[in-house]
Amino acid sequence: MAASESGEIHLVPDILENMEGNFFPVFSNERAMGEYGKDFIHVKRNMPDAIRLARCNALKPSVIILNPFTRALEIPEELWHTLEK
Repeated sequence: MAASESGEIHLVPDILENMEGNFFPVFSNERAMGEYGKDFIHVKRNMPDAIRLARCNALKPSVIILNPFTRALEIPEELWHTLEK
């Protein structure tokens, strides 16, 4: 979360890094977040919204990972356009 000079609050998605680069974690439900989710504000969004958040992030993740701490499904950037349709 970040506050601007005008007092607006902006939520900033968490981008994680592994040996292959940066990735954007998303979760299908709160249980899939486990302990990781305790320190974050939870915002329900659809996949096209998650893709837009990943694309606009300054850290430029190349993969969205659904449920990264349980049954992970990697969605590479090459598939994002298809999912947005």
